[in-house]
Amino acid sequence: MFQLGTNWQLWDFSKDFGPLISGIKLRGYLREEPVLLPAEFASLKPLSVDDITSIHCPTRRDLFLLRKRRLKGYPTWGRIAGPLIEKFCAGLVDEYQHLFDGKQSYDSVKSLVGDYAKRFMAANERPLKTLGRYSTSKSEDVARLMLVLQYTGRYELAMLGADFILDAGASSQSPMLTRVPILHKGIEILPDAKVVGISSPSTPDFLMTQLQVVGDIKSGSAFKDFYPLSCAGYAIAYESHHGPGSDMNFGIIYFLETHTRSLTTARSYGFIIDDELRQEFLDRRNEAFGVLLRSNDDLPPLANREQYCVFCKYLRDCYNTQ
Repeated sequence: MFQLGTNWQLWDFSKDFGPLISGIKLRGYLREEPVLLPAEFASLKPLSVDDITSIHCPTRRDLFLLRKRRLKGYPTWGRIAGPLIEKFCAGLVDEYQHLFDGKQSYDSVKSLVGDYAKRFMAANERPLKTLGRYSTSKSEDVARLMLVLQYTGRYELAMLGADFILDAGASSQSPMLTRVPILHKGIEILPDAKVVGISSPSTPDFLMTQLQVVGDIKSGSAFKDFYPLSCAGYAIAYESHHGPGSDMNFGIIYFLETHTRSLTTARSYGFIIDDELRQEFLDRRNEAFGVLLRSNDDLPPLANREQYCVFCKYLRDCYNTQ
């Protein structure tokens, strides 16, 4: 995730989008609609940001099965690969955030990442073997995934070096991400669930609080339009917890494509968590609670199987009930 340091300084969001940021109204510390959870949902348990924003099934049948019928679904390649990808990225940050002193080279970067990948594979031998058992296509290959992760690691360290050379080497003698670290451990946001409907603790994948940035790591076959909603949810939760003066204005989705024939690296998508995105999150929140008001026998309809269900953990549950 070291590319975030270089990208952030290139994006210059605060300067380029100042009026848009200052115009944000739908903060998590408001206690009125549309931020306030409608009274009709007051009897329901709060939902996690993931419950609200992981809209893999457009009818929210998956949410109904999880929260109403309490079904966990079945293991899939994506469910196993996702946590491994997050663990690899977090470990890379822990190990190399303070690496650069201006003496590194491309060869040393390759060697460092190769050594880290070997240790990662040894420490995660069992889940990687499990992952291999759930492959359903040629693109779901453990060796290929580890190669993509190594390429991502090399790119990340190169971006950390670019940050050192272009900024820190000329001024403060330390890369931006040393001065403004990525926080990814022990994050516990405690929103007022009765107001915003979001459960505690709320745990984004990373925060850069000094920059008013909240981030989420995603992986899959393609970038989904609903991914930025998670950052909107975490921003509202953070503002609900910390109150006025704690505005969280920027979101970053760090995305690794796992089902492509080409060997790519993770990419970061940055955006303003503006009122349009916040309103969409709140609409999706209300929609999710509405689904859970249905009776236990009133299943939401099936989605298009080929378009939405191929990688779903509830594929067998859904089609066994028909």
